[in-house]
Amino acid sequence: MRRATVWMLTALSCTAVAVIWAFPLGPMGHGNPLARWWVHPRIQERLQLTPDQIDQLDAIHAQYAQKIIDLRAEVEKARLVLERAMTQTAWNESEILDAARRLMERRNQMELTTLQMVLEMRRVLTPEQWQKLIELRHRMQQMRRHFRQRRFRKQAPGGPEGPRSSPQAPEPPTARR
Repeated sequence: MRRATVWMLTALSCTAVAVIWAFPLGPMGHGNPLARWWVHPRIQERLQLTPDQIDQLDAIHAQYAQKIIDLRAEVEKARLVLERAMTQTAWNESEILDAARRLMERRNQMELTTLQMVLEMRRVLTPEQWQKLIELRHRMQQMRRHFRQRRFRKQAPGGPEGPRSSPQAPEPPTARR
C-alpha cells in the first residue's frame, strides 16, 4: 500500500512538473515562476500588452508570490528532513518513506499553486498573445541551447574545434608491380 502511494505521488508530481514546463514561466521559460516576464519592454512590445493587462499580471503575481515563496521553503525543509533520514546509519524505512511522501506533497502543492497562477495569467492574455509568448519562449530556449553548446565547445580541450587530433602516421607505400 505504501509503495503504491509513493508511486502515485511520484507520478502526480511528474505530471504536475510536465504541465508546468509546458507553460511559459519566468523570463521566457527559465522555470522561475516568480520572474516578472511581462515587465520587459521587448516582450510588452512583441505581445502588444496593454497597460491594463500589465496591471492585471502584476496583481496576479502579487497574489501568488508570497504563497509560492512559502511553499518553496517548505519543499527545502522537507528535502532536508529526507536527506537526514537517508544519511542515518540505522535506516528507518518508514521514516524515510514518510519524509519522501511529505517532500512530494510539498512539491505538488508548489507546482499546483504555480499552475493556478499561470492559468490566471493566461486568462489575461488573448489567444494570439499567448501563442506569441509560447513562440518567444521556444526561441529563447533554442538560443540558450545554442549558446550553451558554443560555450561547451570553447571549453573543450583544444579550443572551439574540440580536442586536437594527433597527426596520423602516413600510410605505407603501396607495392608497385
